[in-house]
Amino acid sequence: MRDPLLESREFYEVLRREVVPCMTLVHITDDGSLYYWPGFVSLWTLVGFDFVVVAYCWREGQEGMRQASRRWREAIRDPRKMKLASGHLVYMASLDAERDRLQVQYAVPGDWMGVYSHVKESRLHRLLYELPPAWPEEYRARIEELNRDRA
Repeated sequence: MRDPLLESREFYEVLRREVVPCMTLVHITDDGSLYYWPGFVSLWTLVGFDFVVVAYCWREGQEGMRQASRRWREAIRDPRKMKLASGHLVYMASLDAERDRLQVQYAVPGDWMGVYSHVKESRLHRLLYELPPAWPEEYRARIEELNRDRA
């Protein structure tokens, strides 16, 4: 069953504009910026110039998340590669700015959508400097550096 909220431009914009700023920036790649959020439900989010990908958090190290990020981006570019988009994917959407058209490639309703309602009710708070599970403690300084100017 399709969820009209998940397929709306408003949902996409709220994720980009209001949810992502509350997340911890953990890595920047050519594929986009990777964020982690350990709230009531832990999430990974990959954000690029024209796309957003959201997945449930799982215990994955840095290299594993870099690989997952690449696979997610490849699936956005070529939907035939969707089977390779591993991880606990819940949302994948891109914006065709030229046509001003949102393309939702994948969307699964679930408790993760609570981030949207928390934003709408002004209950989502910034959670910076959180170290993702299975990431080495020595990476904490890099996370603080990435997030320093975001506070």
